[in-house]
Amino acid sequence: MRVLVVDDSATIRRIVSTILKEVGYSVATSPDGADALDRVQREPFDLVLVDFVMPRLNGFQFAQAVRSISSLQALPIVLMSARAESIAERFVTSTGAAAWITKPFTPSTLVAVVESALARSGRLAEPEEDLDDDVAGSGPRSAVQPVPLVSRRVTGAQRAPAQPGEAAARALLPVLESIGLRAAPEALARALAAELTGKVTHELVAAVEDLAGPRAALEGRVEQVGLGEVLQLLALQKQTGVLRVERLGVARARSVALGIRRGRIDGCVGGGFDDGMRLGEFVVVAGGRREDVERVASAPRAAGELLGEALQREGVASAERVAEALDRQSRELAYECLGWTEGRFRFDVGASLVPAQRARLGVASDAVVMEAMRRQDEWRQMRELIPSDDMVLERTAVADLRADPEARAVLEAVDGARSVRALSRALAMRPFELCEALCRLLRANALAVAA
Repeated sequence: MRVLVVDDSATIRRIVSTILKEVGYSVATSPDGADALDRVQREPFDLVLVDFVMPRLNGFQFAQAVRSISSLQALPIVLMSARAESIAERFVTSTGAAAWITKPFTPSTLVAVVESALARSGRLAEPEEDLDDDVAGSGPRSAVQPVPLVSRRVTGAQRAPAQPGEAAARALLPVLESIGLRAAPEALARALAAELTGKVTHELVAAVEDLAGPRAALEGRVEQVGLGEVLQLLALQKQTGVLRVERLGVARARSVALGIRRGRIDGCVGGGFDDGMRLGEFVVVAGGRREDVERVASAPRAAGELLGEALQREGVASAERVAEALDRQSRELAYECLGWTEGRFRFDVGASLVPAQRARLGVASDAVVMEAMRRQDEWRQMRELIPSDDMVLERTAVADLRADPEARAVLEAVDGARSVRALSRALAMRPFELCEALCRLLRANALAVAA
């Protein structure tokens, strides 16, 4: 079956397309209503998923234009919108749309609504080849894999024409089984065979999934879908849960867990990193005394007490200093995993990360993504001048650094014996900020590589 996804967000087009491809649909995309209207007149489609707010032709104008074309009057249209609950009734009444779905939605809800709309229109959902479009590449199939609620793919030669409620039954069965409830597909189909609307299907699937507890809404490979796109999608849909990222196949496996609340980052926890990524180092960078921080960090703590809480209890760091350290640590961990070019990720809807719940930083995901991209570009340039943290630098000339107090402080710490790594620790500076200052000094000929 061929589905056209119409949305002005490239991220939404990519994710919705990948979800539908994973369960056997052929998918094409359009960035606005005008482009979509041209495509449906030139190419055959079995269903259109359309956003409401778009440039040129919005979703309502697109649907009305489609209905004015005699050959397209029976084409099923499904509305996707964050405002769906307030506009759906008028949209459906005015355009004859088959269903609607509210953003944010889970992959399983999307699949259930699409299958219900196709079943009610009498069209069979048969897997076909993908349409190459502005969806990512023609390489391996899904890079983002939704929870496989449709556990078996049934071809047209194997199945009878779909009955109302059958699609929802197929989608619901695996979830019901996961919570210990079982029913024959036919019996459940009959129970749901009344006039199932998109709203009923949406609410039913969501309610049953909630009983099953936290679930993976997205999972895939970093090589095929960048974490920046994943974070932007979670922010756009205001999702809450935990995004876990693992980088394997390196000398030291690393992982980062990001606690997400309504699309924002509340905190991050890392595994496999060196001591420079520990919270204590960030407290020192924020102005804490290293001896006091290390004393508290090495002392036993009550069950469930976090280091930041212990530092406050012992009077080593104020709540404001701990909050600053947690913010910087979380950002650095996020920057780190956003720079990975290999690994895997998984987002568990509704899951919780205790340190993030307590920190509640509320960092904007898009700001983190943009800063990570800037840093990646900067790092490439800086590594041409400082290819290794073991490099030792020495002073070469007196430079006028009155306008750059940070570089002046770094220059004063350079003694011709300390490595870049040792300077970072001595100055309590993060490697990125230190290398930025060192590069400015190298370009000003105030420093050179030691003999």
